[in-house]
Amino acid sequence: MREGSFDVIIIGAGISGLVTGCYLTQAGLKVLLIEQRKEVGGYCRSFVLKNNLRFDACVHSLASCRGGGTLGEIINDLNLKKFLIITETAIPNIIIFGEKKIRFYRDLGKTIDEFIRSFPGEEANIISFFQFVSNSDPLLFARLRNKTFCEFLDGLFKDKSLKRIIERIILISTGVLPEDLSAFIGCSTFKEYVLDSGYYPIGGMQSFSDALAKIVVSTGGVIKCGDKVEEIVLREGRVAGVLLKNGVFLKSPRVVSSGDVYQTFVNLIRNCKVNKYWKSKINCMIPSMSAICVYLSVEREIEKDIDFQSTLYFLNNSISRDSEESIQDHKRSSFLVSCPSLLDKTISNSSRIPVLALTNAFFKSRDFWSFNKKFFVTEIINILKSGYPEFFKTVSCCGVATPQILYNWTLNYRGAAYGWAGIPSQLGDADLKIKNDIKGLYLSGHWITKAHGIISAAYSGKRAAKQILKDC
Repeated sequence: MREGSFDVIIIGAGISGLVTGCYLTQAGLKVLLIEQRKEVGGYCRSFVLKNNLRFDACVHSLASCRGGGTLGEIINDLNLKKFLIITETAIPNIIIFGEKKIRFYRDLGKTIDEFIRSFPGEEANIISFFQFVSNSDPLLFARLRNKTFCEFLDGLFKDKSLKRIIERIILISTGVLPEDLSAFIGCSTFKEYVLDSGYYPIGGMQSFSDALAKIVVSTGGVIKCGDKVEEIVLREGRVAGVLLKNGVFLKSPRVVSSGDVYQTFVNLIRNCKVNKYWKSKINCMIPSMSAICVYLSVEREIEKDIDFQSTLYFLNNSISRDSEESIQDHKRSSFLVSCPSLLDKTISNSSRIPVLALTNAFFKSRDFWSFNKKFFVTEIINILKSGYPEFFKTVSCCGVATPQILYNWTLNYRGAAYGWAGIPSQLGDADLKIKNDIKGLYLSGHWITKAHGIISAAYSGKRAAKQILKDC
């Protein structure tokens, strides 16, 4: 690419960068997205492994796609369905907790009835919980920001098993221990990622990212994959453009960094004062846990059980609260299983079905995961064989993405799956906002928001675009 000039340059073509680009190009700005990898999407992508099976890398379903939902509004704003078909399950999630099997339905009343059948002594509290979570607006949730999620649940329920079920679903969905997690994040996660989940893009998660990329390109934007930004160039205290690793300078008065803030302020900005401040700050901050993703294949017999159209949460049935030690113990992990080819026949082959199993994990070292990943894989397969022996007789592992690999995909600090940990002390940080002290530099992504994951990444991209258009 030759030296050129753009209204806005966006670093990173994950979901937040793509959404920012869509809104800006639709508004008529000249936009360039630069992505280090050969494909767009970040964690929200797909790839083909053994036996020509297509697997989703890490994101197993979309959420908040209802009318008025955060992602639903973005999909409508961008007319994304022009390039994308999204299907949905009637039963988004099934919880397996010891002998209990609890289903989440699209109909909230049926979901409440499921929980009451399993915990009849908590009927009034269950109704209160679901009504609060499903009907409360973000401002009401925000009042809970300084309370932990465990404290919130302890104030509602007496049954320890019920509390552990809710805690462990949210742990998988946030990468933060419930005793540390802000109740604001816990409740908003339950509302958006649990109650309104189970949406799947035909063709795999890559098709969702590709659809966003098509919007950018079709409205005049440029996406450059397989290239890396070496420096965000500043002149007289404001953004002047970016320097690529190949030495090419690209001029722009505005740069959006949609990736990890460590990369932005320590590696890409060559200013000693900025670097020193952020190195010190980040050393005091806590990222969310990472994840380990196990890519399995099974025979088509699994299609006979409708359960596998849902996301299955296999939860540790101990009534003790989870701890760092219990998560590191591969024999006590909770994990989710997704089998999207039962909704989308395009991603399987004639004889085998792809299955994604995912659980929380700490970053650790490359050597640690080289030795320990086999224990996680073995334990997950053993649990699946125990629960569904007729379908997992010939299960095989096609690959494993450890936290180290997740880091390589996105450069997320310590391989974090959800940005900064959603703990009370880190919410609303004055530095972690779209605009900052460097003129012309904007941030997007789940590293700057009060929430996490694909929903907030997309929403932050929308907000970043809105701020840029206001400033233009």
